[in-house]
Amino acid sequence: MTIVKLINLKWQQVILSLGCFLLLIACNNSYQTTNPGVQPLKVATDPTFIPFEIKTASGNLEGFDIDFYKPHTRDL
Repeated sequence: MTIVKLINLKWQQVILSLGCFLLLIACNNSYQTTNPGVQPLKVATDPTFIPFEIKTASGNLEGFDIDFYKPHTRDL
């Protein structure tokens, strides 16, 4: 390759890198995520699939999936 082609290739790499960097900056949190009309999260379960979900005598759901959902849905 000649020196001119190497210089052009180097500038193309610089411009492409700069473009990707600017695209990442432009896409980073460009909108507000607050939602004044927050609605509850609905999760489907099958209480007959032990040990992931089970319905207790009092009617509450317990199990692995329920224990997983509770702490993860508090922040929503």
